[in-house]
Amino acid sequence: PDALLAGMAGGLVWNLGNICSIVAQSPPFSLAYGVAYPILQCALFFGGLWGIYVFKEIRGRAVNVFWVGAILLVAGIIALSLYGPGAT
Repeated sequence: PDALLAGMAGGLVWNLGNICSIVAQSPPFSLAYGVAYPILQCALFFGGLWGIYVFKEIRGRAVNVFWVGAILLVAGIIALSLYGPGAT
């Protein structure tokens, strides 16, 4: 039952993220698609967090690889928001 509730909570968070991405690309926010799409891909990051901390699917050195990827993801988001489409 605990795994079922954790899985359903993960699905709920995933879908809330999708709704937020749709809202962010609509007026009055109108976030550029070139920025919004990479941010939407952050769902993989949060899925990885669930895999590490909730389901304990990822262990050992793979966790370090995950965090290296997470740092690159954050660096890409910062670069896109500073220099990407729609940046001022």
